[in-house]
Amino acid sequence: MKIYSGVPREAYFAALAEAKRLSFSVSGHVPSDMLVREVSDAGQRSIEHFNEVFPGTSRDENEIKLEAARRRNTQNPMGGVE
Repeated sequence: MKIYSGVPREAYFAALAEAKRLSFSVSGHVPSDMLVREVSDAGQRSIEHFNEVFPGTSRDENEIKLEAARRRNTQNPMGGVE
């Protein structure tokens, strides 16, 4: 089963429970509202892109992800940051 970054936290855990029930392996992205450690601890076997792993190498992972989300939400259509 492949997980995408937009999967809500509750749906992620429900999907992992169902995958376990069906003996499916789980790989994919790190959901936006989760930490790398959480998906690893939950049993996700791999993470698709290094840019999703990188914040997890810091003790400040949550703050890094929040700042990245803030920057994504403040970009204007021309590509700059407001």
